[in-house]
Amino acid sequence: MTILLVVGPMCGLSDGPPSSSVKGKQVKSYFKRKQNDISTQRPLEFIHLDHFGPTRTESISGKMYGLVILDDYTTWTWVKF
Repeated sequence: MTILLVVGPMCGLSDGPPSSSVKGKQVKSYFKRKQNDISTQRPLEFIHLDHFGPTRTESISGKMYGLVILDDYTTWTWVKF
């Protein structure tokens, strides 16, 4: 297995510790959902689908394309290869 590490000015690793702008991008904030914004009444009533690929690296099963499934009510997310 080959591991590729990209070091350069875009990733913030070339000049020592990451800059404050890179650290700021690493923080994930969640938004509270307002009760009246829910457009569904039960799980799996409305789902969002997105596909991606080809990826540079194959999955464990050898696939290079994936499918993302997001449930609008519960916000659960599945990624299938």
